[in-house]
Amino acid sequence: VIATLIGTNLNADVSLVSVYVVLNDTASSASIWTPSPCTSIDILASDVMISCMLPEGHGRKHVMVIVNGQASNPSTISFVYQSPSVFSVSSAPTSGGWITITGSNIHGPPAVLSVTLSSSSTSTNSSSSLHDTTIPCGNATMMVPHSSMICLVPA
Repeated sequence: VIATLIGTNLNADVSLVSVYVVLNDTASSASIWTPSPCTSIDILASDVMISCMLPEGHGRKHVMVIVNGQASNPSTISFVYQSPSVFSVSSAPTSGGWITITGSNIHGPPAVLSVTLSSSSTSTNSSSSLHDTTIPCGNATMMVPHSSMICLVPA
């Protein structure tokens, strides 16, 4: 995901600019900022507009820009990663096996992934009923950052 940042005094020399996504740990009594660097920083308009590739993430985060040693206040700029969207899930054999999940804003590898399947389990002349079954998907591995992962569905 590419972010565009607009501000002032952002410099024209990309070698003097660093951008970090930071998480403010509010669970502790002290404010702790954990930085994660953006990559592929580009100057779009000298001194006023830069872009960078955001690291994987989810939820609300803050941005800190450092220009020639001068850091912005990370609490003043925040954004929210878009929620993951699933476009497709490949079929797994009835005996279990690997499935591929593709979509957007997929981050990971997640520690726990569950896939909910719906199928017609009973049918009568007048109605049909659907039941949801939650099946754990283990050994999750990111194949293409943000867009494709595989995991193992048990038999």
